[in-house]
Amino acid sequence: MNTGALVRVPRVEERRQTQRLMWERADVVLAHLLPHGLPEGTPTAFTQVGHIAHLNLRDEYLPYRFIIGQALLDKNPQLRTAVNKLDSIDAQFRFFDMELVAGDEDYVTTASESDCSFTFDFRQVYWNSRLHAEHQRLVQSFAPYDVLSDVMAGVGPFALPAAKKGLWVLANDLNPASYESLVGNMKANKVEPRIRASCEDGRAFIRSSILRAWEEAFEGPPLRPEEDDAVKSATQLAKEKRAQRSSRPAASSSQAQAPAKTKRATIERLPPRRLVDHFVMNLPASALEFLDAYRGAYLPLRDAVGAEVLEAELDAREKEGKARWPMVHVHCFTKDLAGAHEDVCHRANAVLGLRGPSRLVPPPSAPDASPRAAHSLTVLSPDSARFTAESFDGLPPMPELSLTCVRAVAPTKDMYCLSFRLTREILFDGQ
Repeated sequence: MNTGALVRVPRVEERRQTQRLMWERADVVLAHLLPHGLPEGTPTAFTQVGHIAHLNLRDEYLPYRFIIGQALLDKNPQLRTAVNKLDSIDAQFRFFDMELVAGDEDYVTTASESDCSFTFDFRQVYWNSRLHAEHQRLVQSFAPYDVLSDVMAGVGPFALPAAKKGLWVLANDLNPASYESLVGNMKANKVEPRIRASCEDGRAFIRSSILRAWEEAFEGPPLRPEEDDAVKSATQLAKEKRAQRSSRPAASSSQAQAPAKTKRATIERLPPRRLVDHFVMNLPASALEFLDAYRGAYLPLRDAVGAEVLEAELDAREKEGKARWPMVHVHCFTKDLAGAHEDVCHRANAVLGLRGPSRLVPPPSAPDASPRAAHSLTVLSPDSARFTAESFDGLPPMPELSLTCVRAVAPTKDMYCLSFRLTREILFDGQ
């Protein structure tokens, strides 16, 4: 018997089964390949980041991670690389370690979101495709020509769409890899004129962005919105250019040889934008800890330009219908699912140093609104005695304060966005 021939040439039925598996979905393939009895069926869920499939496998599936990764690539032609998230997270820049489980060792990828493209090295920066709706939600709440200070900008998921919408953006990230990708993405998306990028500590940037916004004196919006090229879509601009070309009379040969000289009428505009309208702090693991940077944040500006000049600018904003003080949008985690609003505001108040009537007062949480409340921890904050004693009962919620549940991160942890307006007491440190 020629045993070698038996090894090299599979039986007809085995060949047919192999061919069928080639055309079946990844979960069906893995059901055949993985041992029976593993929990929750087959682990085919992944997050796509450009050409990369990002898995977060449970411990019981780790011995089979290479098989799982290859099955996903075989059944998803748009993917070339499969990685599995590891437990370790960079302490300073918050990106996670990963292991290549299948495909090319190519971690530089391009993701698309909100009509923008973002290119980055997935190993060195933080990117989460599940936050697309949150990026879009906040950007939609901003107005063109607002000044946005993006304190932890990453590769630009808030900054770039905001600039495309017509905002002026000061964008910062401490991670050099994120900063380099941010700068490259600004060029690729052609929004460089509306963004100023920096690479510094978040606390320092909060204060420096206030001074830089004043120094930049960003261009104000036109008095007539129809003249506002900055916020017109590419389609609108293309239509206008075609209409202009079609309305021009045919030029004579002598005119055709001369360079075209067109003079655009001066557009009347509102005063320049000198103050930040929105601060975004998208580092949920620690962003709340940076709120103390707002205490007295306007004092250096007052010293630089003079109290009368600053007050005149604040008065002018009110006359224009804009708020005197900026909004803060800070992302954070909470494990108190039943009392999330109270927990987040308590922690923010502690960092801001707010007590008594000046505290941030949240709308009450609704413990019975979600079955997730059953998993809530009764105490979250380290200073649990103070949290237990602190009560918001009888105090009306602040009118411009909101808490938005962004997503469920784990069975006992949610991500929230706390939005509130700063006050004179905070920005001038009680003065």
